[in-house]
Amino acid sequence: MRDHVPALAGDRIARTEVSRQLALAEERLTRTLGGLLDVRGSAAVGIRWRDRDGERQFASSRSFVSHLSDLCDRAFSLCPRVSNELINRRTLSTAAARARSLLIEALATNADQPGLGLSSQNTPPERAIYLSVLQKGGIHVQREGRWEVRIPEGGEDRLNFAPALNAIARILKPVGYEVLATRLRGTDFGMRDGLIPLVIAIYLRATWHETAVYEDGTYLEQVGGPEFTRITKEPEHFEFQHCAIEGVRAELYVQLGAALETRLSERPALLDIVRPLMTFVGKQLPDHSRRTRRLSPATLAARGALLSGRDPSALLFTDLPKAFDIEAIGPE
Repeated sequence: MRDHVPALAGDRIARTEVSRQLALAEERLTRTLGGLLDVRGSAAVGIRWRDRDGERQFASSRSFVSHLSDLCDRAFSLCPRVSNELINRRTLSTAAARARSLLIEALATNADQPGLGLSSQNTPPERAIYLSVLQKGGIHVQREGRWEVRIPEGGEDRLNFAPALNAIARILKPVGYEVLATRLRGTDFGMRDGLIPLVIAIYLRATWHETAVYEDGTYLEQVGGPEFTRITKEPEHFEFQHCAIEGVRAELYVQLGAALETRLSERPALLDIVRPLMTFVGKQLPDHSRRTRRLSPATLAARGALLSGRDPSALLFTDLPKAFDIEAIGPE
């Protein structure tokens, strides 16, 4: 309801109240179902269970719970296997939410450091989550002397994160945060809300050179803990987009990288070029230079494109060429 009623989109107070009422209703439903389906002790012995495998009865509550566990394993076979209950919950405690935010911030800023630069003294909760998810899952690894966040593959995917991370990649067109979250909650994944922001943050860090994030249409240079706090509170304001380069655009990418003296990724990544340009114009260019009209028409058009750019691909291959009376550059 809160995600599909247009009237709630701009009313934070109403959304908060709806969320509270939904939580109360869910709690009442859980209590009611718990009373009807009490499988403790000998209660499960009299249960007649039907599913796609047929009908069966159980000799004990243990056998019944084991069967339910097998069904869930099949239904949510693509879900990451995270045993840390600090993060793998529907609703996080205040301390766990803060730990998740600190971990996401470390992902955004310290991916090149051992342990993401998190304090190891007394193992604070953010480090405990790091150890049980990113380290154990083969997500934050050292390669050729450098630490990096990557999408694990094959036998290195010890916690089954690859299916969820690859599912995110398939639907970035661009797409809103809530669409991603709904996919991860849904069929095959069944992911809990406490884990979803961290999984999306992992994907962003692993594919940062080719994934753009927008808040109300404005490109975000960095997406860390504070940004994800806003994302989880007001997801309708955020969009994610995959930025790919192919064909003749890849050749131009190399030439632009050389001209701008920019360090390029091994794989062509559009944002390697766009980020420095937008950062320079948006943050490093003096205020007078951003406002003056005493420039050539082409320079004014280029500055305008950089200041108002929303789509990195359109900016680099359509808007900037147009500013200099050059035809848009297609992929072929």
